Amino acid sequence: MTFHYPDWSDPNVLADPYTHYDKILHQNPFGFDERTKSWLVASYEDCFQLLKDPRLTVERGPLYRASLPQHPEIDRLISSLEHWLVFVDGPKHERLRAPIMRTIASQTQRLAKAQIEIETAAILDNLPGHGDIDLVRDVAYKLPIHMICRLLGLPLTDAEFLLKESKKVAYFFERSADISTAINAAEGFAALEDYFSAVISDKAQLEEDDLLSGLLALREELPDLTVADIIGNAIFLLAAGHETATSLISSTFGLLLTNPDELALLKAQPSLVTSAVEEALRLEPPVQRNGRLVREDFLWKGHQLRRGQWVMILMAAANRDPAIFPDPHRFMINRDKPRHLAFSNGPHYCAGAHLGRMEAAAMIEMTLRLFPNIAMREPTLAYLPNQTFRCLSRLPVRLGNHRTLQTQTESLAQGDTLVNSLVDKGQRHETSCVSQNT
Repeated sequence: MTFHYPDWSDPNVLADPYTHYDKILHQNPFGFDERTKSWLVASYEDCFQLLKDPRLTVERGPLYRASLPQHPEIDRLISSLEHWLVFVDGPKHERLRAPIMRTIASQTQRLAKAQIEIETAAILDNLPGHGDIDLVRDVAYKLPIHMICRLLGLPLTDAEFLLKESKKVAYFFERSADISTAINAAEGFAALEDYFSAVISDKAQLEEDDLLSGLLALREELPDLTVADIIGNAIFLLAAGHETATSLISSTFGLLLTNPDELALLKAQPSLVTSAVEEALRLEPPVQRNGRLVREDFLWKGHQLRRGQWVMILMAAANRDPAIFPDPHRFMINRDKPRHLAFSNGPHYCAGAHLGRMEAAAMIEMTLRLFPNIAMREPTLAYLPNQTFRCLSRLPVRLGNHRTLQTQTESLAQGDTLVNSLVDKGQRHETSCVSQNT
């Protein structure tokens, strides 16, 4: 009997993809979808293994060139994608991955200790006491762009421009086959490429302590690390990093506020905040799927995969695989040893994972300290109608009583332990990932 995969563009499927992931997991966890002409992978074990299988490649430039019309700006965008570490395989990726990851980890550690709680406190302190806000717009949306600007050494006055243009680029990965989307993304990319070219030209004359300067310094060690590589990866960090971190912060809040028992547990045991973030990553991963191209013909568990075929790895389905996660649809912030795939696996494990985790943990922890009576103003959660990126469209909340500035200052002093703990845990985690995947 033929298994019919859902129409992923159907608004009902987009509103609740997990019902359909569950059906795939139970009925056909590895199969060919005639609608999308691609293999769909849903089980945890298959996703875990195929994400690091060298017979699959992330290099998708040829696919984009074949599916999109020739256009100068689109060609410029695709040429840049071929410099992004996330879309590079083979010897170049092997040479660049570890040193770039070390540079990112070092700069993230520096940034977190110096800045993350200061930025978080500033955003929360400007919220109206006893007020009604949209948590996505007024909180989750702001912290990631502030931190990315700090990480890259960019002025916060440029944040709105950077967000506007990077969103055009990010949406390309949601609907890359749509011509108008591709042209819009290409225009956004061109604006960002010109911007970063000017910034890097200035930074080359200075000695500054930020990620762009650190990557420029790496060129002495890595002669084949080009300025185009640095610009491309900065644009990717901006475009993907903001979307995913905003999603993670929003979804963690949404899950806590719709699960009062778990929220009460977190309030009673604030040290569980890192575990709460991990559980949110498992249950509502910001990136739902990850595409690969078959590099060479091979057989996978009785299925013949052919060179050039598309493989869609459904990480959001794998994260709810009952073979790995007991009671997989339940949000449990003290779940034992989560091993989710929200940040992928293998050599393309997300470079910004540690920063995203720290942003979410710091924002959740401080918000609950300053607004302990925060509550939702609407009974259900509404998500944007996207296939790849999963993010709440809005989250209306009532803040409740705002603790005093004196209490906030005392809490910041106490919270230094949290940030240092997050930095230390994240540093060990990222070092482990780099050593395993290179």
